[in-house]
Amino acid sequence: MNLPKDISDLNAIDSLGTAFVGLQLFQLLSIIDHQGNVLLSSRGIDVPSRSGSTILILLKEGSVTVTGLARFLGMSHQLAGHRIKDLKKSGFVKEKKDPKDLRRSRIVLSKKGEAAAREIEKISREVETVYAEIFKEIDVDLYDALKKAKNALAARSLSRRMSERELK
Repeated sequence: MNLPKDISDLNAIDSLGTAFVGLQLFQLLSIIDHQGNVLLSSRGIDVPSRSGSTILILLKEGSVTVTGLARFLGMSHQLAGHRIKDLKKSGFVKEKKDPKDLRRSRIVLSKKGEAAAREIEKISREVETVYAEIFKEIDVDLYDALKKAKNALAARSLSRRMSERELK
């Protein structure tokens, strides 16, 4: 994702209105992704910030299949596979045959991956504290608000809500 070259460009989309909340979220995600990469790199961790969740899941679970990872993260099998491929290429994870089903592979952390995971775990706790400060600064628990919005849209889609409005 690319950040706008000039930070003032971030506000250019404001005139589009709240119908483009997704675009606002995309820009926020771009900023978080970029700053997360800078933070991890400054701590000597060469893991893309977007792969931090994958690394932590592997630390917690011990091993996962690509399908299980995709399901857990709510992403396509293809995207989960791409993340694993990149982490494998960088030496953070390796594949092992599933002893229960030799047709399947399980993904596990390498020694390098486990060391990175432990550090990412520490950084995550620090980041949570910083986010709590930001949420206080903006007077919104953004994490909670995003979960509520996600669940509300999963329960009743935009289309359904639009149809219900037309019936009133």
